[in-house]
Amino acid sequence: MSTLFPSSYKDLTTKEIVRILPIVIQMHAHKENLAYIRNSLRKIILLLKLGNVEFFVALKKLSWIWNSKIEHKPFESFRVGWTRYYLPEAYFANTTGIELAMANIYYLRFATSQSIESFNELIAILCRPRRWNWWFRRLGSSYDGEDRIAYNSIETGKVAKVFRKKLQVGYSFAVLQYFESMNKRFMDAYKEVFEADESAKQLFANGEGWIATLEDVAKDGVHGSFERVCGVNAHTIWMYLKHNKIKTDEQLRQLEKNNA
Repeated sequence: MSTLFPSSYKDLTTKEIVRILPIVIQMHAHKENLAYIRNSLRKIILLLKLGNVEFFVALKKLSWIWNSKIEHKPFESFRVGWTRYYLPEAYFANTTGIELAMANIYYLRFATSQSIESFNELIAILCRPRRWNWWFRRLGSSYDGEDRIAYNSIETGKVAKVFRKKLQVGYSFAVLQYFESMNKRFMDAYKEVFEADESAKQLFANGEGWIATLEDVAKDGVHGSFERVCGVNAHTIWMYLKHNKIKTDEQLRQLEKNNA
């Protein structure tokens, strides 16, 4: 019987992802140390129960691990103590404007300073418990697809401290890569907004643009006050901004054409 090799992270179980991902990340940190890389690969082969396969055969079949990242929802939830925390739906389908904004602000802080506090804050923003009445909410006509409790900065700060002490790091790394994949896709979809001009690029690059965008939408009044805008689905907000940008660009093009 031939051995079945996983061809991507999608083929791994939650337990395998959580145990293997930290090893892969450490491999990249020690990429100049061939002995370390070889020993790490042997650990992965054993974790995948491929110990009876010739080493170099397994090495070739698992070469995708070196350059791949998680691009799918790796698991639905994880438990820390008595509480279960749920990941956001794929492509930020149930993510609010303020949640996306704050997640990016802490992601940028982590990326620039490697702050463990910012890293855990990011995971706590994204992964939240379900509301106590989540099942009954699904029966209502106003159900918005969100079962997690609403984002709250004070509560998130408390949870981040719990994650730092008790959450297995493999879960955090998986959520981080899942977020990075969704975030890139989101920013590509609304590149007209994120790349409007050099000042806009700079604002988003240092994090200020995320909150400033919500404030600007609130000033327009279409989606209500700033507090209400914060609770609106992120796609609704950025689609509104994208359409506005397209209309403005078309008006400028027509003006330039008429003045030519």
